[in-house]
Amino acid sequence: MSELDRPDRSQIAEISSLTTLLIEACVPVEIFMDFLQRLHEELDEPIRPTEGDE
Repeated sequence: MSELDRPDRSQIAEISSLTTLLIEACVPVEIFMDFLQRLHEELDEPIRPTEGDE
């Protein structure tokens, strides 16, 4: 992952909030691990510009 592909602070804060929410909600470990796996795969993909960023 290059410097430009790293998540910014707002993305990290969102990930942290979602993770905390899942833990506090006592989400089953299978669902939690699925969330982390999908997040990992998403972070491995190149960042695509959103509408208006092009």
